[in-house]
Amino acid sequence: MSEFSQSFAEADLVVTTDIYAAGELDTGVITGQRVAAAISAHHPAVYFQPSLAEARDFLQHNLQVGDVVLFLGAGNLNQIIPQILAHYQSAIVEPITGEVVLQ
Repeated sequence: MSEFSQSFAEADLVVTTDIYAAGELDTGVITGQRVAAAISAHHPAVYFQPSLAEARDFLQHNLQVGDVVLFLGAGNLNQIIPQILAHYQSAIVEPITGEVVLQ
């Protein structure tokens, strides 16, 4: 956990969500909240979002057009990625000001 938590030091923003067992025995030792707490010891902007829907909503309200996002996970994380992409693909550029506006 110590080494893993330091790997996000260069990120602008880190979002974690709940962790689910993938066939192994779920002992509850490693949780999304514990991962967020460990990362926050090395990073000032770490946010725990308990559910995928909350993570999706958080990202849709906090990302800006042009941001680069790296999703790390397994299982059903892929359910929210298309929704987040669609949200930002609906952005338009104002022809006079060049300002990016999300619809």
